[in-house]
Amino acid sequence: MIKELIQNISMPLIAVSSTFIVISGSGVLGGCCSSKCFLVLYCVFLVVIILAEAVFLTLFLLPGTMVGDSVPAPQHHGTMIDSYIKTALHDALQFNNFKGLEDSNAITKIWTAIMDQLKCCGLEGYADFKETLWWKGRGNMSIPISCCSNMTAALEEKKRTQFSPNCTVSPSIDNTHMELGCYEAMIDKIFESQVSIGIFAGVWAVIFLMEVILFISAVSVIRESVAKKKKVHPRSRRHRRR
Repeated sequence: MIKELIQNISMPLIAVSSTFIVISGSGVLGGCCSSKCFLVLYCVFLVVIILAEAVFLTLFLLPGTMVGDSVPAPQHHGTMIDSYIKTALHDALQFNNFKGLEDSNAITKIWTAIMDQLKCCGLEGYADFKETLWWKGRGNMSIPISCCSNMTAALEEKKRTQFSPNCTVSPSIDNTHMELGCYEAMIDKIFESQVSIGIFAGVWAVIFLMEVILFISAVSVIRESVAKKKKVHPRSRRHRRR
């Protein structure tokens, strides 16, 4: 399962890693060799990253509302950033290849574990399963067993009666999680308490502060390098005249 998951996300990881190597390499070369060219390139990279993070946070946090017990949190419904994240999750974890709880393939196990832990159904809701491989061989079931409120009880019922559990044949909000998508459940989990919000904000603040410090440091090295060249050049001209 781990091997298959790694294969699915290997290309995005390689692309991200390569980008960070280029950025870090330009900073290291610029700092060690006092290369103005590499340092300027490094500063440009940092500015782009900082702006990208600012845009991401704006799109992610702008539609903030009240969720749960008076806990401020963003409510994600149809924003641009949601669309990108959902598409990334859908493609990276190959949601279309979900085959149902009875199947042993890695993709099914991953999504089953996600739905069981987050108490959710599909990426955005039960309707998502119409595009999966499970839908073709579902029989009389409307939703997979992993969407039932009590998956263990549903499996015992199926084993005892040899028929599809009632929660899969006649699903409702009382016996299933059919209306709650895993993306929304994930967001709710992240922002379910003030502590989670504080950790999220703290991590982003530390990252942003480090990037600003690195940018200021790079600019300082560039200024020192330029100042040294200005001091050296007049002396070299005088030496040539002599």
